Amino acid sequence: MILLQDIYKKVDKSFELGPLSCQIEPGSIVALVGNNGAGKSTLFQTIMELVKKESGEIDYHFGTDRENGWKQAFAYVPQTPLMYHGFTIAQLADFFEMSYPGWNRNEFDRLTSLFDLPLKKQVEKLSGGMQKKAMLSLTLARQSKVLLLDEPLAGVDFEGQEQMRDEMVRYMERAEDQTILLSTHSADEIRTLADYILLMKEGHLLNQYEKDSLIASWSRIWVEGDTSALKNLKGMVSTSKQGSLVECVTSNAFEVEQELKKMGATVTSVQPLELREILRIILKEETKSA
Repeated sequence: MILLQDIYKKVDKSFELGPLSCQIEPGSIVALVGNNGAGKSTLFQTIMELVKKESGEIDYHFGTDRENGWKQAFAYVPQTPLMYHGFTIAQLADFFEMSYPGWNRNEFDRLTSLFDLPLKKQVEKLSGGMQKKAMLSLTLARQSKVLLLDEPLAGVDFEGQEQMRDEMVRYMERAEDQTILLSTHSADEIRTLADYILLMKEGHLLNQYEKDSLIASWSRIWVEGDTSALKNLKGMVSTSKQGSLVECVTSNAFEVEQELKKMGATVTSVQPLELREILRIILKEETKSA
């Protein structure tokens, strides 16, 4: 488990991270979602102690020594591997092997063969997608328990995305407490991989959701009949007149349907919302209430 308590980081005059608190359970894939500039990368760097926080506590409960052991259990792949520029993939493999006990050369060889990576080429001379594949290969060869991935599939070709998703699943299958925290702008990535969603905006954590429950609770409902009390129903996000019907968007689909029937209204159609639309609406509504 990772427990963040009132984490606060002042980045500059225009941006602050937190204070924010959350708990990440072992054995889960958690998607960190938010608009550009929400603070996702800063949060990753803070968790990994690559930047110093002003206040708050982070507890790393993975059976490791707090002072040193947790850094062996945690692996991080940043958005861009700037610190590794000037080195070839082969040189980085030698560095990782010396730096991380248990680093698996055979696993690395399997991954570089899968991704068809040019081992003698310097990292900065690779395409963005190939850089992502290279860093993931180096990192998955480690014996880590927690994997932090910052936009892991951005800029990766379709085949590579599928391969990398498969490798993330393979990583989770190593043990019951394997954990991934990934940032992403892709609703498909969240839908296919994530168990939980952490939604961020302007440095703050808006909410934490169980993905399947979130998707199940949102619907678009078309209604005819007496709709005068629609807007007062709990979980009603929006309503609009569509000819003889009223189109409703709700975040509380089951209860709204039951209430509509009690009102004598006729539900003519119910359509689940796509995850990308749900997240867009939540972020938009939070902006209105800010």
